[in-house]
Amino acid sequence: MFEDERSKRVVLIAHCILNQNAKIDRCAYYRGIIREVAHVLVDAGVGVIQMPCPELFCLGLDRQVASGTPTTIESEDTRVAGRMDEDRSQALCRELVSDLVYQIEEYRKNGFEIVGVVGITALPRVG
Repeated sequence: MFEDERSKRVVLIAHCILNQNAKIDRCAYYRGIIREVAHVLVDAGVGVIQMPCPELFCLGLDRQVASGTPTTIESEDTRVAGRMDEDRSQALCRELVSDLVYQIEEYRKNGFEIVGVVGITALPRVG
């Protein structure tokens, strides 16, 4: 099965690497895709499993910030981390993980190799 040109090599990648529009406010440093990562993936000939963004899934794009509230990256990271620790968010994250594990298992049982996981941090850009 799968006797064609595919590499049968797959990388798991954080949602926001392929879509900076999903990042928390003031944490996106690219207009869309992080080009440097995309070029490496294309050149390597690997497929991509885009992992879901738990914060987007649980809290929405605006991360439920109260309108007009003054915030910093640090205060938002702390607030969002607290919201992600709530029971509802934890339950939704378990669903996300279950779906992701299913995809990984499907690739592996069909002879594909998971060659890496690429994540990202919310730390501010240096320079």
